[in-house]
Amino acid sequence: MEPTNQFPRRTTINEIEGAGKNPGILHMTRVTHKQTMTTVANPTYVRPIETFNQDDFTLAGGKGANLGALVQAGLPVPLGVVVTTDAYRALIDDSNVQDAISKLDELDGTDAEALTATAAEIRSLLLEREFADAITDSITEVLDDRDGETSTTYSVRSSATAEDLPTASFAGQHETFLGVSGEDVLDRVRECM
Repeated sequence: MEPTNQFPRRTTINEIEGAGKNPGILHMTRVTHKQTMTTVANPTYVRPIETFNQDDFTLAGGKGANLGALVQAGLPVPLGVVVTTDAYRALIDDSNVQDAISKLDELDGTDAEALTATAAEIRSLLLEREFADAITDSITEVLDDRDGETSTTYSVRSSATAEDLPTASFAGQHETFLGVSGEDVLDRVRECM
């Protein structure tokens, strides 16, 4: 695959259990700055939050990395996983998506109308794409670990790799879905991409 510019994203899935229980997190992370896309030999699509630390923002995003650091510091953090930038890279590995992303480089950065139209095109293309089986399996495996508890709902949030940095904050600018049923998690994760 040819290296291309991209805006990788990650997603976090947080589990929200019944009243009085510790809610969990499914964290989707996105990369909001251009990076060179490279083929990942052994992609990791989903990892528990506690396996991340502050140095993992390129794979887990700012929220995921910082939540992992909080867990490692012994602070109370809801159970959760991060859907990594590897999943985002796999989702955008499509010529139509890559062509639409490439259009951004050709646009005048002050032309808000053209930027908005191109962003809408990219979003539409991503919402139409299906996750690869390995990604779907990685996410549904986390949900299946609930042993058939049908009342469990989830929080699905997006985050950026350039978020929660010492010099930048994008609070409230990304997607958050609360009370998501297990059957709707994949769709909400895709919407966070």
